[in-house]
Formats: sequence, structure tokens, C-alpha cells
Amino acid sequence: MDSDSSILWLATETGGLNKLILTRNKRFELFTFEHFTKSDVNSSIRSEAIHSILSEGKNLLWIGYYGHGLGVATWTNALEKPLFKIINRENHQGALSGNIIRNILRDSFGKLWIATNNGLNVMNENSSDITKSTFHS
Repeated sequence: MDSDSSILWLATETGGLNKLILTRNKRFELFTFEHFTKSDVNSSIRSEAIHSILSEGKNLLWIGYYGHGLGVATWTNALEKPLFKIINRENHQGALSGNIIRNILRDSFGKLWIATNNGLNVMNENSSDITKSTFHS
């Protein structure tokens, strides 16, 4: 994406994911809006209930689903449809501590911190290692 374009991602509780593209040039501003839902044939978001998102750079978006774990979207330019993938699979050995993602942050060391309904997780993308801290009440 060139420096004259910006993407704003909007997560919703029950309506999926929205992408607003603002393109500027010397003469005008152009707004483009896209809506992604679970029922869309061309979209493969896991759920329409999205609790958190983390946009990184110009072509990576982490998606925290309610009840379906962690996903990621990638694209090469602003007008391209994103490719959605699920990162956290339920009952998988390297699964996160919970499937309700509350928050996603990246620290200054490059590690991804993922808060779930059952604990705090630290993920190293390069090795796919996940460190879990679970909550017990």
C-alpha cells in the first residue's frame, strides 16, 4: 500500500469485520468500505463475534474471536481481499489457554501477548511456541 492510502479495521460483536480504506491524492479523497461475515463465500472469518484486533504494519491483522480463538488476515495491497487463517485450533497441543480472546498486544521484544477467558498467553511467531498462564478461581 502506498503512503497515500490508509486502512481502518473495525471489529463488531455480532456483525463481523469491516475494512475502511481512505485513499488520498492531490484532488480528492476516496473512501472504500468492505464488510466481511462468516456467511460470505469470499470471506473465511471464523465468527462474526470479534472481541479484539491488532493491526500491524500495512498487511497483517490479528483477530481475536469470541469462542473461536485467534486468527490472522494478510494481504499485499489495500484493495486486495485479505486471506484469513485460524492460528489457534481447539484441543490442539499448542492451543491457547482459552478460545475467547479478550485482547492482543505485541511487546517491544516482538512477542504476541494474548489474553483469553482462561489466562494469559505469550506466543513467539518464529517458533509457534506458546507459554500459558492460566487463571484458577
